[in-house]
Amino acid sequence: MTQNKYTRDFNDVLATEKEYIDQRRQEASLNKEEIASFVKKVVALRGESKGKNKEASHFKWDSENDTIGLSISGGGIRSATFHLGLLQGLAKLNIFKYFDYFSTVSGGGYIGSSLTSLLSHPQKEVSSDTQTGVDKKNFPYRFNKIKKGEAPGDERKEVKWLRQHSMYLAPSLRPFSLDLWRLIGSYLVNLILANVPTLATLLILVFGIHKLTDYLGPNATFAGILFLLGSVFILSTMVMLRFFGSIFEPPYWFRRFSGYFHGVGTLLSVSVFAFGLFVLLAVYLPQLESSTDSLLRKIMHGVSLASLMGIAVGLFSNSSEKLNSKIKFVFNGALLLLIPIGLAQFIRVLWMNPEVFEHTLIGVPTLLVFSFFLFMISKLTNTNRISLHSFYRDRLSEAYLIERVSDGKGDDKIVNKMDTKLKDLHQGKNGAPYHLIGCTINVPSSKDRYLRGRGSDFFMMTQRYIGSQITGFQPTSEYDKGRTTLATAMAVSGASVSPLQGRLTSSKMAFVFTLLNLRLARWMPNPNPDHKAWFRFWPYYYFKELLKKGKETNWLLNISDGGHYENLGLYQLLKRRTKVIFASDSGADPDFNYEDLSILLRRIRIDLGINIQIDLSDLRREGEFFTKSYFVTGTINYPDGVEGILVFIKSTLTGREPEDLLAYKRKNPSFPDQPTSDQFYDEAQFESYRELGYLAGRSLEKLTD
Repeated sequence: MTQNKYTRDFNDVLATEKEYIDQRRQEASLNKEEIASFVKKVVALRGESKGKNKEASHFKWDSENDTIGLSISGGGIRSATFHLGLLQGLAKLNIFKYFDYFSTVSGGGYIGSSLTSLLSHPQKEVSSDTQTGVDKKNFPYRFNKIKKGEAPGDERKEVKWLRQHSMYLAPSLRPFSLDLWRLIGSYLVNLILANVPTLATLLILVFGIHKLTDYLGPNATFAGILFLLGSVFILSTMVMLRFFGSIFEPPYWFRRFSGYFHGVGTLLSVSVFAFGLFVLLAVYLPQLESSTDSLLRKIMHGVSLASLMGIAVGLFSNSSEKLNSKIKFVFNGALLLLIPIGLAQFIRVLWMNPEVFEHTLIGVPTLLVFSFFLFMISKLTNTNRISLHSFYRDRLSEAYLIERVSDGKGDDKIVNKMDTKLKDLHQGKNGAPYHLIGCTINVPSSKDRYLRGRGSDFFMMTQRYIGSQITGFQPTSEYDKGRTTLATAMAVSGASVSPLQGRLTSSKMAFVFTLLNLRLARWMPNPNPDHKAWFRFWPYYYFKELLKKGKETNWLLNISDGGHYENLGLYQLLKRRTKVIFASDSGADPDFNYEDLSILLRRIRIDLGINIQIDLSDLRREGEFFTKSYFVTGTINYPDGVEGILVFIKSTLTGREPEDLLAYKRKNPSFPDQPTSDQFYDEAQFESYRELGYLAGRSLEKLTD
């Protein structure tokens, strides 16, 4: 076995993967002739596709070095459930065993990690029910053969478990359900702890301004006005620089200096203006007459109440796209109003009660002691453990990371495998494909302008290596002392709700999401040993999220949903020059815009020099609802002239589905593109997506043995 070590050379990573793939093909009892025969059927399938170039002469298969991969997209539990059915369909056709790579991102990682968990544990028992493999006879989610004493509708316990956990975040949403109140309680407690650094900073700021006004005495008003005038002076200087630059052609150094000065000057001007305003408020707020104070208090309370109502409205979704956009507008507006109003209320209460600043403890102002105490709490509090990440990871793990074991009494049961380490995956020796778990490394303040423009790069977690091209790759057994679990990788890969979201990040969103502790992402060690974390000052990373900061040289990196970089899971397969790729897209795309595919095509052309020719005509909607097919094929043109094949599968309806699916569509017009924000599936919703995925998988029957 190749000795893994830290590397920046992606070829070293590929070498270890090639070693595993050769081994897994032997375990799956796949010989070169059988694989070549399957590939030949894929080539024939491409030739039959409408609009395809039927000349397949450029495609050559090398059984020794070429690989086959499957990628499944993000999309929350919608994707997980659809792809459960797809995997069942592929296994039914005995196709799944041919996949060397299994690439997942976001919601696709739920079911992908579940399957990897089931395939990873050593086979200790001879029971056909507990034995797992990649062939159709041993596939974990296979359909049961009806045995004596079983009802015809019995399905395997693994599938029943997933069906029973389709509302994984809170199994019951009844008003007095402990599951619901566990969710609410966890959020509220973590929200308070997460904002301790902000509270401590505000207290010190308010205390400092109060002491400054006390020190200045009657000159405090003049000082406040002086700060405001200072802000105007800085702004005026910027205007004059621009004026002089407009009446003559300045040299390059002057233009460059002027550009930087405008950036620094704007920030400085705003900061000085805000400080002067705070000084004046500190002087005049305590002097307000009771009637004026009462009116101000009523206005602030009214705006706060209206904001809370706006947030409550924003939590509801509707099948109407137009109404949803209006609800989203109300929600965002309410958040933007509530945060400054809340801060203003907090500061007002302090300044209207100046005696608070005079209390001392052992001769030290109590407010400073309290602030120091809060900072110590925040330093000791791991920000990863008080975000939603831990709750989300545990709920996902309970639902998806499972193993079927014998209970010693002639029966078997499902147990959780939440603590499985990434380095311990693929121990089943049953031909499991090599799992690539796709995440995003957020680097909005990178010095590399190319990276800063995107705000992110791809970050992968696998059984042998963890890392990205910009950080290098560290052996999984050494990364964070080998403690990274499959549960963590799955949750981070699906961390869609986060302050930093790769190309989707905005300063407003980062600020609001951090304050509200809407953080599923995780701060993880940098794989590069040159940037090893010697200690962790957690408030620093809290403020990095708050202010939209982070770069690839930080000791800890912000890792979030793989869909924040590329939502199909295809990028990493193409980077590995996978010759035959099956890619399934279950992203919410009610208008059939194929935005995720468009982003991928643009990115691989820029990054990898790869072009994909694909005709999506059969996946365009005909009439109101339906498409002609569940899949189309395309040609992958690698930069050196090598040709590959793409089979692109889409969660869509053809109109030939069973009546229960069509009835569900009539009742729920947005099916199968219901919003990803819906993470609570009832029986009808779960079964509709699972069955649709199964039909999509079975539509590839021309590839069957």
